Amino acid sequence: MNRLISLVVAVGLLAIAGLGTANADPFAKIPVGTVITKANCQQYLDHMTEVLGHECTMNQVQLSMPADYQIVIKPTVSYPVPHSFWDATEKYSKQVTLEPTGDGSYRMKGYVAGMPFPTLDMKDPLAGFKLMYDAYFQYQPAMMSGDGLHTISIDRYGNRSDTLGWIGNYVLSHNSDPAYPMVIPGSPGDKDGVYFASSIEQEFPTQIQYLSGLEWDYSDPDRIPENYAFIPSIRRVLQLSQAARCAPFTASSNFSYDDHSRIQLPPVWFKAQFLGAKQEITYVVPPNRLIEATKESNWDIHYGIWPKDSLGGHWEVRVWYQLATQRLPRYAAGYCEANHYIWLDKEQVMTIAYDDFDQNGKYWRGQYNYNPAKPVPGGGYSFYSGLWAHLNPDVQNVDNSSTFPFVNWWFNQEVPKRFLNLDRYATPGGLNQIVQ
Repeated sequence: MNRLISLVVAVGLLAIAGLGTANADPFAKIPVGTVITKANCQQYLDHMTEVLGHECTMNQVQLSMPADYQIVIKPTVSYPVPHSFWDATEKYSKQVTLEPTGDGSYRMKGYVAGMPFPTLDMKDPLAGFKLMYDAYFQYQPAMMSGDGLHTISIDRYGNRSDTLGWIGNYVLSHNSDPAYPMVIPGSPGDKDGVYFASSIEQEFPTQIQYLSGLEWDYSDPDRIPENYAFIPSIRRVLQLSQAARCAPFTASSNFSYDDHSRIQLPPVWFKAQFLGAKQEITYVVPPNRLIEATKESNWDIHYGIWPKDSLGGHWEVRVWYQLATQRLPRYAAGYCEANHYIWLDKEQVMTIAYDDFDQNGKYWRGQYNYNPAKPVPGGGYSFYSGLWAHLNPDVQNVDNSSTFPFVNWWFNQEVPKRFLNLDRYATPGGLNQIVQ
């Protein structure tokens, strides 16, 4: 099968309501050499996520791209994921099916590894649900760890606060990376049916040091994910209610647990609509400039962070899938979002950005990622961008938090041995070891 995801686009795609009337066709490429500024960005809004479009058009300094900033479109560069992911897709995708839940959503059956639904058709009424499960099981390196995760938060008055933390993400089952078994023996994937474990621990400032969280997402997407938090002031691990899906993911962040996840969870609580494959303005940092990106001098820190020419990355146009999700009526009471856009890079098969709309359907906040083309040991690349560098403005509350690139960031065989202790870093019991 073709290693690129095939897509059949029907004539007369639905028009998507956005920030305003734009002149560009979202399905057509922007010519290389195009220069986009605040003065002309209205022409290119159909090539931007909601959050980037707001940054480009708004005049509030806290929520605005710098007045003299230029987005210069360069040639698009290919960064494929490891071929083993597509090998698993070819081997197993034919046996994956969807079945109705009876309340407006669909559950997936027969998944083993790779991409569940590699072919999307705009005319298929189930295309949105298929893409939702593609997002749930998107490619991720089996082991990922980063130390020194740096978040810069700037409020509406220009006050800046910085936090540092450690983060680890572990694919414990359905793994396609050849250096690891499909299910990690003795791990929560083997014993508890966990697909993906994500852990974070705050290291700075002192007042939130050791505050930590862990999420378990299950191999069965029907299962409600489990979230745990270690509260250092009482030295206890607490299991969080599912009402916490809307709570801030960290003390300094503008995003929730559902925003932090690859998609909102559990997927059977949501209806999904595939809105098309669009040519989206994307910033990519090539492998030979990843270290340069960790230097603050290469960024314009202007409430949010914006890459300078000296960084050596480039703006390009890449094909992104747009997915809209809403909670089903029976689960919607009290939920923080009426609508949620997820953007997935077609080649990377990865959640690359999101947009949130509040309970009244008004635009609220979003995340726009700067994407590091980091090599995966053994071949291929992973952007893993949401953990590395991004803009995260809250339009309604007029503030901005951004993650700054960090040096100590590893995939698979690169991960230091201490961070491969899954009992410590991927289990609720491990949270109790933080202050021992």
